Amino acid sequence: MITGHWHRNGEWMVNGIPLINTGALCGWQWNGTPPHYCFPVRPGYRLFWFGDGKLRSFWREGSYWTTPAPRVQVTLVWIGPAHTGGPRPQVRPIDIFGRVRLKAKAYAVKDKIVKVEWSLVKGEWLPMEQTFQGIWSEWEAELDPTKFRATGEFTCIVRAETAKGSKAYDAVPIRLSERECSARTSAPSQEGREMVFELFYLPE
Repeated sequence: MITGHWHRNGEWMVNGIPLINTGALCGWQWNGTPPHYCFPVRPGYRLFWFGDGKLRSFWREGSYWTTPAPRVQVTLVWIGPAHTGGPRPQVRPIDIFGRVRLKAKAYAVKDKIVKVEWSLVKGEWLPMEQTFQGIWSEWEAELDPTKFRATGEFTCIVRAETAKGSKAYDAVPIRLSERECSARTSAPSQEGREMVFELFYLPE
């Protein structure tokens, strides 16, 4: 099922039916809080691709008032079975209890994405493997919480780089749980309540 209206990005299973919800061309999300009753989020539209029995989709950011659409975009969409939400600065923080696959999607205008990397530790970037190439590209990597000495709150960052050297970033707050927690959960990752989160610096 493909739907909209909520002005949010998300994918869920509802009574066994996959549901893809998309954000709005106008941006903005109704939240009922005066005086404007809306929150400014990035506008955009969703692209779909169907092949080999698989439906893929990509949220493409659009132009915002006098600001043009970004020429390079990367989004960390999935952390295990948990969807990170959006459009930014909306995000769902993710609790991680075991090994998960990070899944990112990237796009460039009149350029090519040549690599996507991820990081939890400042200055340490790890490669992601490309799994799909079409109008956009898709990338994956494994996050194993046992390889990080510290548990607690982190910022999971992805960055994409093009052949011409342009870069784009996305970030999702996560929480790494102790190894003993994995046996008490039904999934390796779970999404939390929606919140507002944005990077205010380039995490080089």
